[in-house]
Amino acid sequence: MIKNLEEFWTKIDEIRIRKNITWKVLFGGNGSLAANKTLNPTLKSILSMQEILGVSLINILPDETFENSGLIKKDPKAREKMDLIYRLTKNPEWMTNQRIVEQVQEIGKTIV
Repeated sequence: MIKNLEEFWTKIDEIRIRKNITWKVLFGGNGSLAANKTLNPTLKSILSMQEILGVSLINILPDETFENSGLIKKDPKAREKMDLIYRLTKNPEWMTNQRIVEQVQEIGKTIV
């Protein structure tokens, strides 16, 4: 599992070496920061790096990240519940009326 920037860059370095790609090609002027394992890359640079390396960087993320995520089953009544919450919160007294606040909270807990 990758836990920090240094581990991330170590993994990228392994891929980079295997593909015979220099840090300069991979990151241009920031190549030395990446080589020193101190560069905190932006998403844009990660996507670019992914293209240059010809790999999907998502595959180097820990499997536990996606474990048990499965498919999210949408509550078929979510729209109706959201409409009810909307109507309840349109009441000018909703923030001062404890019953309405609790009702909104309870409905909100049931929406996936």
